[in-house]
Amino acid sequence: MTSPSRPLVFLHVGAPKTGTTYLQDVLWRNRDALRMQGVSYPGSTPDAQFLAAQDLLEISFHEQVNPRVTGAWDRVIAEARGATKAVVISHELLSLAAAHGVARAMRDLSFAAEVHIVYTARDLGRQIPSVWQEDLKNRHAVSFQRFVRGVSGEDPDPHWLAGLFWRWQNMQQILQTWGTDLPPERVHVVTVPPAGGPPGQLWERFATATGIDPAWCNSALARTANSKLGVVEANLLRRLNPRLSTEFDWPAYEQWVKNELAVGILGARPDPVPLVLPAQEHDWVLERSAAVVRTLSERRYDVVGDPADLLPAVATSGGRHPDDASDAELLDAACDVLVAFLRGLAGQAAGTTDPDAPPPPDMLPPMVLFRLGVQRLSRDHRSVALLRTALAKAKLARSRLSR
Repeated sequence: MTSPSRPLVFLHVGAPKTGTTYLQDVLWRNRDALRMQGVSYPGSTPDAQFLAAQDLLEISFHEQVNPRVTGAWDRVIAEARGATKAVVISHELLSLAAAHGVARAMRDLSFAAEVHIVYTARDLGRQIPSVWQEDLKNRHAVSFQRFVRGVSGEDPDPHWLAGLFWRWQNMQQILQTWGTDLPPERVHVVTVPPAGGPPGQLWERFATATGIDPAWCNSALARTANSKLGVVEANLLRRLNPRLSTEFDWPAYEQWVKNELAVGILGARPDPVPLVLPAQEHDWVLERSAAVVRTLSERRYDVVGDPADLLPAVATSGGRHPDDASDAELLDAACDVLVAFLRGLAGQAAGTTDPDAPPPPDMLPPMVLFRLGVQRLSRDHRSVALLRTALAKAKLARSRLSR
C-alpha cells in the first residue's frame, strides 16, 4: 500500500485590510467543497487559525489571555498532516512573525512537499486611511494628521501606531522574513483589485495563487466587507474612545463599541463622507509604492494580478481631510447613535425577537455586569465614586501621554 502524497502548504500571512477576512470567510464556508478537491482549511471553528497564529508567535490579542490559544498551532498542524493535495493556513497576524517564529513554522511544516507564502497587498493610498479607521475601532484615538506624519517619517516623535503600521504593511520586509529560504516562485503576491472591480475578483486571484479551482467555491456565501466609517463617524468614535476606554475592557468594548456602535450604527449611516488620503500626501505614497513594485520585479516573486494595482490613484483636491468634522456634524451623528440605542432598548422592553438586537442584561458578559454593579455602587457610596473618578483621570492622563 502506497502512502498518500505529501501536500503543498500555502501560508497566507497578511496584510491586514487587504480582504483577509473576506478570503478567510470564503475558505471557511466552502471547506467541504475544498475537501472534495483535496484541499484542507484546518480548524474546527472559524477562529481556529487566529488562535493558532497567536500560539505560534506567542502573543496575545488586546492583552486578553485565552486558554484556547495554548496548543492551537499544534492542533492546526495535526489536521494539516491529513491533507492529500494542499493546505491553506491564513491569518494576518502571521505578518508580525520574526525569524524564530518563521523557523518554527517551517520545522512544523516539514511534512509538506513544498511550503508557499501568499501575501495580499493593496495600494497604500487606500491602506493608510483604512488602517487608521480600523485603529479607531480598536479603542485608539490618534488623529489622522499625527498618524500619517508618523507613517510618512516626518514626525520626529511618531505615535506608536505609525510604527505598528509598518510592521503590518512593510511587504518587502515581511516577504524577506517569510521567504528567506524559499525560491521566489513559491512567494506569491496577490494584488487587491481597484475599487469598483467585479465581485469575487480578489477570491479568483487568491484561488489562482493557491491552486484552488474557484469554480468549486461559492464566494457569495462570504460575509460582506468590513463596515467602513466616514469622516464624521470616525471622528465621533475618536472623541468617544478616551472616555470609553476607562469604562470597558476589551471583550465589552468589542461587543458594544466596535460591533454595535461602530459597525452596526455608525457604519450604517447613509451617505458617509469617504475617508481618503489627502492630496498633499500623494507624492510620498506614490514614491513608496513605486519602490514596492520595483522590489516585486527584482525579487521575481509570483505576482497574481496587476502590479499597477499597488500604485495609488491620482490624487484629487475635492476630498475632505480625515480630521475635518464639524461640531454640528458630530452632534448629528451622536443623535443618530442615541436614537438607535433607544430603539434597541424599546425593542427589548417590548419583547422583540430581532436577532440583531443587543442581548438582554442577563446575557451580558460578566465583566460588563461587574462594571454596571460598580456604577450603581458609585451612586450610593461617595467613596466608590471618588475612587472611580481618580482611576478614570489617571487612565486618561496616561492615554494622552501615549498620543
